[in-house]
Amino acid sequence: MMNTAESSWESVAAAKRLERDEKIPPAWRIPNELLPAKDVKSVVRWPAESGFFTEHELMITSMTATALVEDIASRKLTSLEVTEAFCKRTSVAQQLINCVTEICFEDAYARAKHLDSILAETGKTIGPLHGLPISLKDQFDIRGLDSTLGYVSSIGRPAARNATLVELLLAAGAVIYVKTNVPQTLMLGETVNNVFGRTVNPINRNLTAGGSSGGEGALLGFWGSPLGVGTDIAGSIRHPSNFNGLWGLRPSNGRVSYQYVTNTFVGQEAIRSSAGPMGHSPADLHLFMEAVVGQEGWKVDPLVLPIPWRTAEVEAVRKRKLVFGYATHDTLVSVTPPYRRAILLVKEKLEKLGHTVVEFIPKEMVRAEELAIKLFSADGGLDFATSIEASDEPYIPEVLADWGPLLPKAQRPTVSDIWKVQKEREELGAQWYEHWNQAGIDVLIMPCVAYPAKPHGGSDTHLYSWLAPLLDLTVATFPVTVVHGELDVYPSDYTALSEKDKVVMDWYQSPSRFEDAPIGLTVTARRLEEEKVVAILELLEDVLHTSIQ
Repeated sequence: MMNTAESSWESVAAAKRLERDEKIPPAWRIPNELLPAKDVKSVVRWPAESGFFTEHELMITSMTATALVEDIASRKLTSLEVTEAFCKRTSVAQQLINCVTEICFEDAYARAKHLDSILAETGKTIGPLHGLPISLKDQFDIRGLDSTLGYVSSIGRPAARNATLVELLLAAGAVIYVKTNVPQTLMLGETVNNVFGRTVNPINRNLTAGGSSGGEGALLGFWGSPLGVGTDIAGSIRHPSNFNGLWGLRPSNGRVSYQYVTNTFVGQEAIRSSAGPMGHSPADLHLFMEAVVGQEGWKVDPLVLPIPWRTAEVEAVRKRKLVFGYATHDTLVSVTPPYRRAILLVKEKLEKLGHTVVEFIPKEMVRAEELAIKLFSADGGLDFATSIEASDEPYIPEVLADWGPLLPKAQRPTVSDIWKVQKEREELGAQWYEHWNQAGIDVLIMPCVAYPAKPHGGSDTHLYSWLAPLLDLTVATFPVTVVHGELDVYPSDYTALSEKDKVVMDWYQSPSRFEDAPIGLTVTARRLEEEKVVAILELLEDVLHTSIQ
């Protein structure tokens, strides 16, 4: 690895990319004659249509994590053949959508062989994830590998230890084989940086895969991983899950360990990032949560709460009729047509099953965004500047678009200013719960964004995702449908809620740009209600029978 003191940032970044690319086995490098043309939007069906994969490999990489652990445990499949199949599909994903940062296939093979030998000798698995390949967002430290966060200055600084969550996953029997791309700074809605470049959406490569867990979302959307782990401080699990047709869970802090995870805003605790699963079914999220919580992370991480997985709460939700709130706006910006259609579809399905569905407008979301931005910009951009300027790499345009207008370093707020904002956050939380209790709802159904996955570049115009991390609520994302140009047209009777609402709706006016983009919704609950949310996701899967592949 070249040293930043001896070479330009471009050379250092190029060397890092070459290091990654050389770990892709030659046999898995796509011949030029099989590469899809650059103007081919969707590459999701390429593995099945190209002839590059065997039928057995395609079968394995179309299975959910839950099905895979069952077949490995019953010895219908070996961990090694499953791991090899996903390593191959991940190698192809990297070449088509650029989603990978670190490859550790050889270690994964050794791990899979070891787990297969234990099962063969004892007839028993070592845990609920025995033999299952799991992909990780770049933030999660793996001993001997970099966690760059998209910064050139972090290249060549391999982790000295595994993140605690990695150790818990290994103890549950998982096989770790790859880490995935993130944006420069982490704090962006699109995954792009100067080290690894831009990750694109496998369903439509002209569109974003989301951020900051966009590499994870894209890899899963390509079915290059059966189960992945992302993080979320402002929507970073929810947005990529939504844009790539996935199920994703942002748990409240304290359910999943964040210890020894490389991060932006280190020491900032007013809004804390949360780690959670991204997968192909609610059963996969359930599997992850039950397995991780079952490892009793509170014995090694003091910030993990000693709350076992509460199966009784899951069962209780399954047995009763629920009250769902739904929202098509936050008083400032309305959802675009495909999201409105998705909301009304879910409402109709739930009502047919006897559940109560009432309108609940989350008016607190607008203020939540204002407070969150103040807290995130409390250092006047010093955190970003320190990491970016250490290598003389440039700020990418997306960082400047989203964060450039914020306070300059000379105008950083005082400690008293930040304390005041944190007090306002507590007051907003009280208002939210009073509003929630008066409505008597179990959960809220609405999107996490106002619009589908957008074309590359620019900034996010409006998000509905700020309130959950500000108040540490449990939130999950589930797929519903895709954009249909004929169904999701600009409404003829539209009246703008605000100037910003008009900007968003005018921007959407050409639905053909978003054709086939996945449309998902979120389930928002109270803090630490992961069991309830997982049970409701399972209900929604039964209701919708949704699969975007």
